[in-house]
Amino acid sequence: MSDTEVEKTENNKYITKRKLGKSILDHFSNLTKAEENVRVRGASNLLKHLTNVTNSEKDKEVKYALGRLIRGLGASTSNARTGFYTALSCLLNLDESITTDDIFELVTKHLRATGSSTKSENADVATGQILACGAIIRSSLWSRCAEEQKKKVVELILKECKERNYLAFIAYTFILNGLGKVKGKELKKLIPPIEAEVTRPLSEYNLDLLFLLYGIKEIKPNGISKWINSGEIVCVENAECLSNILMRIQRINLLKHPVYEQVSKDIAVSSSLPDIVNALDNLIQQPNRNRQMIINTIYNFILKNITDHSIIPDLLTKNFIQHNLEYLKSLQRPNEDPEFKQKFDSFLTELLEAMKHEEVTDKIKITVLKKLIVSPGTLNFEKITSSKVVQQIALTLTSKGVRKLAVVYRTVINAHGKDESGDKEKNWLNNDRLYATHMLVKLLNSPSVKEENEFKIEQLTYLMELALLKDNSCDVHLGYELTAAIKKAFFGSLDMKLTKLEDLQFILSSLVKHLHTKMAASGATLNNQLTEEVREVWDKTIYIIDKIEKKTHKNKLKNVFLTLFLHLGLQLFNETKLAIDSLQELFVCYEKVKTSRKQTSHEEDDLPWIEVVIDLFLNLLSHNSHLLRRLIKSVFPYLCEYMTNITTQQILSVLDPKNKDNILSKYNNESSDEDSDKEDEDSNKEDEENEEESGVSDSEVEEDEDIDESNTDKLRLALQEILRGKGTDTDEESIDLDEMSETEAEKLDAALASAFKKFKPNHGNLKKQTKEQEMLTHFRIRVLDLIEIYLNSNPSLLLTLEIMLPLLQAFEFSVKEEHQKPLQARLKPCLKQLSKLKKFSSVEGVDDNTLSELLKSLMDKGTKNAWIVQDMAVQLADCTIFTIRCADLLLKKSVKKCICAVISEEMNKYFHQRDCATHFVLFKNLVQTNWDGLLKLVPQLFKFLFEEDLKPFKKKQVLELLRLFYQNQRYLSSNAEVIKQKLNDEHLKFFENVKSHFRELVEKEGNDNLKDIYLVGIFNLLSAVKMSCLKIENLDWKGLAEVIREYRSYKNLSNDARTAFNKLCNHCGVSNKIEMKVTGQSKNKKEETSEATQKNKTKKRKNTELMKQRKEAKKLRLASLSSGLGEVHFPNELVDVELESDEEQSKEADAVKNKKRNLVNGDVTSEDTIDEVESDKKVKKSKKKSKVNGGV
Repeated sequence: MSDTEVEKTENNKYITKRKLGKSILDHFSNLTKAEENVRVRGASNLLKHLTNVTNSEKDKEVKYALGRLIRGLGASTSNARTGFYTALSCLLNLDESITTDDIFELVTKHLRATGSSTKSENADVATGQILACGAIIRSSLWSRCAEEQKKKVVELILKECKERNYLAFIAYTFILNGLGKVKGKELKKLIPPIEAEVTRPLSEYNLDLLFLLYGIKEIKPNGISKWINSGEIVCVENAECLSNILMRIQRINLLKHPVYEQVSKDIAVSSSLPDIVNALDNLIQQPNRNRQMIINTIYNFILKNITDHSIIPDLLTKNFIQHNLEYLKSLQRPNEDPEFKQKFDSFLTELLEAMKHEEVTDKIKITVLKKLIVSPGTLNFEKITSSKVVQQIALTLTSKGVRKLAVVYRTVINAHGKDESGDKEKNWLNNDRLYATHMLVKLLNSPSVKEENEFKIEQLTYLMELALLKDNSCDVHLGYELTAAIKKAFFGSLDMKLTKLEDLQFILSSLVKHLHTKMAASGATLNNQLTEEVREVWDKTIYIIDKIEKKTHKNKLKNVFLTLFLHLGLQLFNETKLAIDSLQELFVCYEKVKTSRKQTSHEEDDLPWIEVVIDLFLNLLSHNSHLLRRLIKSVFPYLCEYMTNITTQQILSVLDPKNKDNILSKYNNESSDEDSDKEDEDSNKEDEENEEESGVSDSEVEEDEDIDESNTDKLRLALQEILRGKGTDTDEESIDLDEMSETEAEKLDAALASAFKKFKPNHGNLKKQTKEQEMLTHFRIRVLDLIEIYLNSNPSLLLTLEIMLPLLQAFEFSVKEEHQKPLQARLKPCLKQLSKLKKFSSVEGVDDNTLSELLKSLMDKGTKNAWIVQDMAVQLADCTIFTIRCADLLLKKSVKKCICAVISEEMNKYFHQRDCATHFVLFKNLVQTNWDGLLKLVPQLFKFLFEEDLKPFKKKQVLELLRLFYQNQRYLSSNAEVIKQKLNDEHLKFFENVKSHFRELVEKEGNDNLKDIYLVGIFNLLSAVKMSCLKIENLDWKGLAEVIREYRSYKNLSNDARTAFNKLCNHCGVSNKIEMKVTGQSKNKKEETSEATQKNKTKKRKNTELMKQRKEAKKLRLASLSSGLGEVHFPNELVDVELESDEEQSKEADAVKNKKRNLVNGDVTSEDTIDEVESDKKVKKSKKKSKVNGGV
């Protein structure tokens, strides 16, 4: 396309002019795209094009571009208007030669409405004119305009914005932008056109006009007083008008209008806030979803900017609270109307933030809470709104505020209080009273009353009287159901979070004494009368409590027994059977404690009471009670120092999966013998039914482990058969996956997957867990609390080791059983805590035989069940390392030798025997410890590294272990010289072996089978040895590096191997830049490549000769066939077609295919049309016909 054109002048002369380039038109088309980045890029390219144009042609192209941009402002789509407006604003900033008159001239030419224009076209024209004026204001042209031109711009905007209501906002925004850039006299001259617009009664205003008024107020604060009658926008006189303007909008999307925030900020700091709130409230007397959203938005902005926080309760009017709650309750689905929920949630969030302000007093907070949960709100406020705002506000209260809120809750519980009118008593439902009870209980754990024990006693005494006494001090009458619910809440409230045991004793003692006084002195009637047996136990409990409290000096045991007596004494009114049995045992324990102090330390049964106490604790833990669980956790730390081997076994017996006794029935026997017999019969029937349903009997369960073992053996045999079928005759041989084809690899993968799936062991998935089994699982989880507490009390080493194996057995059981995942999750931190122990009260009873046998038992775990060992590898490794650390505590050389021998033997098995199931993580964690036995294992690892029969992946693991050892800076730096001296011979031998190894590889010129992963390991190990804190300098590092560099010149490495090589060279102080050498193997490859190329050329030449021969034969055949047809003349076109070779026909076919492909892809040029393609098809058909005719 030529970039010039010929134009005829008035004198009939022809002159050549430069045409507008095609590229500028492309830029205009990009301005209309929907993607913003495309529009920005198009505007940028257009401006760049106009900037690079020569001066002689610039004026014409700028004028053309300016006209196109202004005409585009009147487009019917917002994307196009945005693109053209952006480009126009930037052009006005770049080219200062453009004047306002130029803009108005083009606006008059391109953006004008005609008599035949539709309403939408007139609106587009008005929009374009406003945008053109806006581009003037937003660009630097505004500062260059004369005053009259600026006034003309403002007048044009005000005129055109009346064409449509939605144009007012953008028009007023441009006007305010322009006014903000002028000052003094210029500002005064621009005000009159605007003054005529805003000088009207406030009742005639709308959101846009109010927005303009606030904008002028920010620019000229004192300029609007003469435009409105009251002198201020927000005042009592304008309250009703403002409310109507804000609340009565045509579309809900107008809530995003910035005027809402402007007016709300003004209202928040105004003294007329209560009057405006009342005016707004009058407009929401009838439920209306949109108006509720509007007022939520206004209140949200008010709360953000309010200064007088005492007015906040006035915002929570009856209409506002009730209409919001009613609408939320009417929603059927959780995700219904998220827009409304978001608005109300924002209001609640701002309300909470306002309540956290320092100036907000407890009185204001209590008033707000009353509005939310009493009147006009409801106690279900949080449930309806799906929030926690009431509880969060309650957490901000001081101790005095908490007391006031407690009075509010107690008023609800007592069913007192007025309704909204204040004349009648409010009718409180039982659900409301119960909810208030739970909220009162939560107040007891408030941080503000953490040390307020008297307050807690007062509230707990109140709840206790409601729960247990018919004639309570408050004279409150409750029904049977409500009494039972409050009783449950009261006993749940005793589960308080207290830092001191003495505080708990003080609170419980006050409750027990108050109740005893009511029962004895006042003769109060209980809701549930006590039997004579229970009354005797109660009296005896009170007697012992008084006796303990009278003692001036109380030791730990007395504190423990006092707490237990107080708690269990109150439990006589809740779980009577459990409390009686527990107190009877506790009486015996207490007597034994007293008598044990009078016995000598050499008498038998020194402290047998501890066994009874532990049995009692297990009994209490067998009940699913959070209160009892917390009670035991609070007193058990005081008993840890009295723990013996027998008591430890008592606890561990519950965790023993091999224990076939009915553990729950042993500790949780609440019913009579007759009932228990019936339950046994029922349970037997249920077990039989479960067995029938699941198809698994007890004998089958006992054989699970044997089945797992046989499955493992079968799996091993199956894998051997599969691998032998792939060419491996012995177990020692391995399959090289790199030499295997993809088809063979897929077949091997499928065979291995089938074998693993077929012989996967039974992990307890066949049976459904019964209710009793589930209860037992949770009982064991609660018992682990005792183990965890005991491990935190600096236990003896012997008891710690005795705890470790049962925990591992329980963990193994939890891995096998699918339903024991909760127990497994609880056992993991316990085992982790045990393995981290470093301090013990004593090491007596532990010798070298104990530790060596324990270590062997841990190692033997790897021979039981490979599947299970893999799942508990981390726990086994931690316990093994813990046992090794314990050996260091004994400070005996014989112990260290035994331990080292066991570990060395196990390491030898791991690297040489395929059936060793010990996990690699054990050795990996071991070499990172400070164990002195590592000096015995490192030589063994160096020996493994150069064994020819060791498998490649095992060698990789040896390299990793050695690298981790030399990176163990904490151990190596502890005694560097001694370690360096002991390993000196090993270092020299290792160094020579590595050097000779790489020399052999150099001789092979890279023709080796070494994998890059092995080279990465050896390079990283050498770097770790060189950079370790041992500072091994007696080795020829540069000589070794040169040998490796020479090997590198023959070897192409992967990215990881190349990185490791560069790192090693850097540490050794040599260059990592290598000139690759040509090896014999590469020469052979080149020769093979050249031979293949020569063969291809020869083949191509032969094919060409063959084609020529076919062509000659064809000519001769045609000549013989036409020998008798001398008078017949064939058309020249047909003759030419017949003489075409097969090669030419294939070329034509390919051409047709390419044309078809171009058609599909939309790439048809002016020459390649659809008609031509069709003609090609016809020619092809005619050729085929001519062939047939020729053959005949």
